[in-house]
Amino acid sequence: MVFATCSELFFGTTTEDGEMCVYDLLDLDYVDVVVICVEKLKNKELVERLVRKAIDGGKPVITVDGEYEGAISTEFDYEMGFRNVVEHVLDKHNVRRPHIMAGIKDNSFSESRIDVFADVLRSRGIEFDRESMVSYGDFWSFPATEATKRLIAENRVPEAIICANDTMAVAVVNELITSGYKIPEDVIVTGFDGIDEIMMSNPKITSCMCSYDKAAERIAGIIGRCLGGEHIEGVVKIPPTMILSESCGCCGIKPVDAMRDYLDLSSRFFRYQNEEYNMYSLVAKAISCKSMEELSNIIRDSRFYDVDCALTPECFDERINPICTVDRGDAYGDKMIHFFCSDNTRYTDYTSFPRKDIFPHMNSILETTHPLLFFGLNYLNVPLGYVCFHFHSDDVANYSKVPQSVRALNNAIGGHRNIRYHNYLQNRVEEIYKLDNLTGLYNRNGFTKEFQRVINRAKENGNVISAALVDLDGLKIINDTYGHDEGDNAIRTAAEAFRLSAPKDAVCVRFGGDEMMAVYEGHLDETALRNAITSLLDSYNASSGKPYLVSASVGVYICGDPDGIEFDDLVKESDKLMYFEKRKKKTSRIHEKHTT
Repeated sequence: MVFATCSELFFGTTTEDGEMCVYDLLDLDYVDVVVICVEKLKNKELVERLVRKAIDGGKPVITVDGEYEGAISTEFDYEMGFRNVVEHVLDKHNVRRPHIMAGIKDNSFSESRIDVFADVLRSRGIEFDRESMVSYGDFWSFPATEATKRLIAENRVPEAIICANDTMAVAVVNELITSGYKIPEDVIVTGFDGIDEIMMSNPKITSCMCSYDKAAERIAGIIGRCLGGEHIEGVVKIPPTMILSESCGCCGIKPVDAMRDYLDLSSRFFRYQNEEYNMYSLVAKAISCKSMEELSNIIRDSRFYDVDCALTPECFDERINPICTVDRGDAYGDKMIHFFCSDNTRYTDYTSFPRKDIFPHMNSILETTHPLLFFGLNYLNVPLGYVCFHFHSDDVANYSKVPQSVRALNNAIGGHRNIRYHNYLQNRVEEIYKLDNLTGLYNRNGFTKEFQRVINRAKENGNVISAALVDLDGLKIINDTYGHDEGDNAIRTAAEAFRLSAPKDAVCVRFGGDEMMAVYEGHLDETALRNAITSLLDSYNASSGKPYLVSASVGVYICGDPDGIEFDDLVKESDKLMYFEKRKKKTSRIHEKHTT
């Protein structure tokens, strides 16, 4: 199981935190040995944390290219490798005026190579002069080319230029040939690293390679010894391998099949272009889709293969701000949601599962004979989840496209979350804008569109329009006697009773202080509405403990022809009927008083 990041975590920026979340998946319950490639994982604090976690969990931990207390350290013997190159040039080719193209001035790697160069020279009786024998190419092409130009311009071209890495060696060879020098007849040039470009150079360049194949073999042996109970201490050195070739006069390297390599590179380049377009299309589609389920299907259909993805529950909640990190113990929490699987034979139902399981079907994934590659997903440094690539072949192109795929998923999922959250906020603003703050009914502005929809439906269906107007009884007395807060309470109570009593399809609006209306397509039973409101208010009055009673008067107007009807017309007609009821109530109360 390989846990990795797309970047090397070198710069220590906050944007790298989201990538590092993948290491929270490392569960020592299912780990036998932890191997950390320090050269590829350049965050020292993270490496120390992982080493300490493994040791505290009682697991052997092996570091590659880095020494950490408590770990079994393996590292390439760069010093021996570079010494072998310098000794080969001096002893095999009898060079007495060598020059070193070092890296960055005062850089530890660069200074180490200079020290080796000087030591070999002195051991051969050759005086080392830093001023004349050292140039700095900054480990890169352009500075190395400029440094070579200065040697040529100052007529100081040596018998051999020993470069601290291959990139500079390729640049030095090209500049010398351009200036009319023959390699190796006039000048011997060597590199260090063993990158592919030295095979494409003309002439091919002698170098020294730190072989990861050798490192893997050595580490596999150490793992076997650890699992056998052996205690291993100290640093295990891995010797580099010399690559003898044309730039020093040796031709030990196999001929390069240029046509095969060209076709391979061409195929990979055009494949990359095609997949880059597909990833771009995925992001564009993701932003426009309507749901996470739709997004999952789009990703599954975007030529992803041998991959599973799990997301945090927050990704499915449109109410959560996607740029805010949830405060919890680690990046992901205890529960995850299986978002998609490229294998369509597996069913993804978006239900949660324990994070410690990694995936619901982890056992079937583990059956593959190839490595499982885990990457954290994040957007704007906020953890989204994680993805696992479990390829069924050793095609290097599959592994080369992983960072491209991870970034596309980050942008697709993160961009989609942003759009959904934006839409949610927009809908909430619209809801707030069209609803009355006190009662939760439509305000006059929000009611206008809904009113027109009811009118249009009634026209299409040849139906009548019912308008029910409700007005609170005795609001002024409540306000004057008990205060406006109690008046608001009475309005809110009456509005709630009105909303619950009106038909579900009715559109309710508060358009005045205590005046509310419901518009409904079809015949509204005035008696049933009045009785329902009265029943709810009576129930409230019986238990509220308030020193006043909340009651309301109702007027229902039926409009037989909705064509051309205006809201104000409905208010006017239903208002008449409502006041008719108010007068009846008032007359009834006066009659009751006189009778008493």
